[in-house]
Order: sequence, then structure tokens, then C-alpha cells
Amino acid sequence: MNVFRQGSHVIGHRGSPRKALENTLASFDLAEADGADGVELDVRLTLDGEAVVLHDPELVRGDRRLPVGSLTVLDVKSAPARKGELEGEVPTLREVFLRYGGAARYLVELKTGPAARPNLLEHRVAGLLSAFGLLEKAAVLSFSPEMLRRVKEIRPEVETALVYDGTAYRPEGQLWPVLPPGCTMIAPHHALVGERLFEEAGAAGLSVHVWTVNEPELAGRLARLGARSVISDVPDLVGPAVRAVTGQPGGFGLRLAEPDEPDAPATSEVPAGDPSA
Repeated sequence: MNVFRQGSHVIGHRGSPRKALENTLASFDLAEADGADGVELDVRLTLDGEAVVLHDPELVRGDRRLPVGSLTVLDVKSAPARKGELEGEVPTLREVFLRYGGAARYLVELKTGPAARPNLLEHRVAGLLSAFGLLEKAAVLSFSPEMLRRVKEIRPEVETALVYDGTAYRPEGQLWPVLPPGCTMIAPHHALVGERLFEEAGAAGLSVHVWTVNEPELAGRLARLGARSVISDVPDLVGPAVRAVTGQPGGFGLRLAEPDEPDAPATSEVPAGDPSA
């Protein structure tokens, strides 16, 4: 059974982004140190078909803003990413999985945007989850129902969650948008969440994963209502409130790759150079 079908998990939103640059290994390490059960991270596709962990669609290089999809992975790694006073190297999704393996739980958000090879990001993420044996330790999230539909077509075992906020269209009387086929998780913004949503989601067989929760009192309330994920910028602050409700121990152990450790098998991945993807 997928880990996100039971319990209430404290998930570091892009790691621990108030202490280190979001979506970097340093930020994920700090989320682990802060007691998170896992991390939420964003992925985009480079020009040469690599899944990199990055929220924004562009990288700033000097006075230029360059679309991630126009850069190779070497270009992306050629200089640190920056946000305010924080900076760090952009990791690939493969590097994240090599570092933490099955010790962590992962909410992998597919970001929309121009790509040199449309649909390859879905293939790449599904392939990596399978190759690393993480299908039961992860869920794939997106604001895009179409991306989630394609992921399920590629790898039906992947759990998917539709992310939405107050701007999303919801049919009259319904508390969440129309879900793509096979989607059994919803990820609403915390402002949209209440008892009725949990009741109706439970009746529909949907698990609820709430973002971005930075108040301990709210985190505890969501855990009591049955949130499967409490996604937070401050896992060290909200974690104790969730643990007080669940009684579950927290944290995941680092799985640091040995220097000579080979890459995970790529047999279930679409090769980066495959033009049919």
C-alpha cells in the first residue's frame, strides 16, 4: 500500500526553505533534520531530457532570465540558483532519489511550461520512481489534470494528486475540481479545507494533502480531520503538533550514495534521446 494512503505525514515544502534555498539537497537535508517524514519537490525538464528539481520556469544568469527548457542539465548546474540571499545547486531528481532512497516519502510536483519534448517529463518521473522502487513511497502531484492523466497511462501504479487553489474551476456544489482518470488524491490550499471537505473526500475514496501549513494549531487540526499530508515551510514547528495527534515518530534517514555507487537501473525509463517520448 502506498504510504500516503494512511497516517498523517509532515512534508517539507521544497524542503526547509526558510533555512536553505528551496528544492536543494541542503534544504531537503534540513527538512530531515527538522523531523519531516518526507519532502515535496518541483520538477521540470531540461533541453536534453533530464528531470531537474526547480520551481520557477526560468533561471537567472547575470542580467538574463533563461527558460529551464532551453538549457541542458550542465547549463542548469553551471551556476548556483538564487532566491534572495539564499543560493544552491539545482539537483536532478535522480540525485535526490540516490541520496534518500526509500527512507523518505516524496510528493513530486510536475510543473507546466514549454518543453522541447512534450510529455517526456511524465515518462521521466514515472520511470525514475519505478527504477528506484519508490512507487509506494511517493505520489505525483500537479495543477495540470492532463499531466496526471498521462502519468497514469504511462505507469498505472503511480498515485496521483490534483493540486488546486481558490482560482481553480469547481463544478457547482463540489469542493474540488473534476479529477483526471485514476486520481485518488486531492491537494487543496489550506484556505479551502474544512470538515465538509474531509467528509466528502472520505466518502469519495480520496485522500487529502494540504498546503502550505505553517501554523502549528492548524496543522494539529488538519491531522485530527485526517489529512494524509501536512505540507509546510516549517516542518520543525508543525511537526510536534501533528505528532501530538498521531503519536507517530517522525523523520527519515539519509541514504547517502557511496562514491562508486552506480546509477539506478534505467530499463524502465524512456531514454533521454528517444524522440518518440
